[in-house]
Formats: sequence, structure tokens, C-alpha cells
Amino acid sequence: MPVYEFICQKCGKPSEFRATVAEYSKGLAAQCPHCGSTKLIRSFSSVGLVTSAGGRGPVCGPGAGPGCCGR
Repeated sequence: MPVYEFICQKCGKPSEFRATVAEYSKGLAAQCPHCGSTKLIRSFSSVGLVTSAGGRGPVCGPGAGPGCCGR
């Protein structure tokens, strides 16, 4: 189940909400757990990727451009 991250426009504190994609598509009625406000804006976090390179360092795909893997 995806985790959606929001920042409250009233108190400025971040919050996380778990919902299915279908629930989010229908309209997630999120409320700030810190101050109760419903004025939240969606924030985006970075995504971590794990690859299996057999200890050989980074692996570049066939369409990798300049700068990939030190090229």
C-alpha cells in the first residue's frame, strides 16, 4: 500500500497517510494529525533503488547516457 506524504499549510508539519491507489484516486480526505487542519499539500520523497551488481559497482542500462557509471 503506498504511503502519501503531505505538509500541513497551517502548522507546517509533515504527515504520512497509507491508502490504496483507488482510495487516493477517489480523493483522500487527509487531516493533519498535529493540528487537525485539512489544508494539506502533497510532498514527494526520494526513492531508493537496490540493484544486484555482484559487487562490481553501479550497473548502467543499455540506454544510459553520458555521466552514467563514470563515462
